[in-house]
Amino acid sequence: MNVIRLFENKVPPFERLEIQPMFKAALKRLIEVISACTGHLRSMQIKPYLIYQQQYVRVLFVGDVGRFNLTINIAGHTQFPDFSAPRLRFYMAVVDEMEAYYLVDLLHNTLLSDPFSNDKPVSISPLSPISVHNTVDSWLGAGKC
Repeated sequence: MNVIRLFENKVPPFERLEIQPMFKAALKRLIEVISACTGHLRSMQIKPYLIYQQQYVRVLFVGDVGRFNLTINIAGHTQFPDFSAPRLRFYMAVVDEMEAYYLVDLLHNTLLSDPFSNDKPVSISPLSPISVHNTVDSWLGAGKC
């Protein structure tokens, strides 16, 4: 079986990853839905967990308008959430842990910056445990709240 990854298999220089062309529209839709549900992103809460040897990452996006729950399943294939009906939590499948990490980092950086554009590559910040913040302490400390 040929596995199609969300991101290209190569990691080019300067932390820039290319998204597979077949997934660009679905990723743009995911970002639009999260942004519509949350408004301006204030924080993200990330919790990896394991159920019967199946790995998941729960991501809660919290914004000034509301919240959005996304559960990422490490499933060996890529599948985007079904937005046909409202749900309390949406599910997405990715190939492996690396793709889950890069997806969360991409969502974080995209939702904090300019809207996603189909015609320009997505730039991802250098890998850092600080790039995904679990609290609003940085906002409070900077006097932004």
